[in-house]
Amino acid sequence: MAQDTFFAKRLSASYDFYDSISFSTRFQFESAFDTAGTVTNAFLHFEQLEYYSNDYLAAFLGHTNSNGLFNPETYQNNLKLYDNNSSEYYLGLTLSLQNYRKVVDQTLHLMESHMGIK
Repeated sequence: MAQDTFFAKRLSASYDFYDSISFSTRFQFESAFDTAGTVTNAFLHFEQLEYYSNDYLAAFLGHTNSNGLFNPETYQNNLKLYDNNSSEYYLGLTLSLQNYRKVVDQTLHLMESHMGIK
């Protein structure tokens, strides 16, 4: 299908439980139209829990699901929070080298000032 027009609408939310734990989620609806009059609709959503151990290291765990909005065989609503075939889980780490460098520079500066090193 040659895509002529594409629309996407997103709804995102996040909440910080503590300084070190946060939760975020997003729902996205997509619709594409072409000159032949074909319309395709799809959705995507994810949920993610993130733990910050310090200013430069974080770990996250999440779930995502995306699919066509309607089942192509039955034309029933296909919008599901979880689906055995299309749901995916992920786990990862985030390392901020910029923040890490700031921490190292601050530590070196403190060591130099306490030891009298210039």
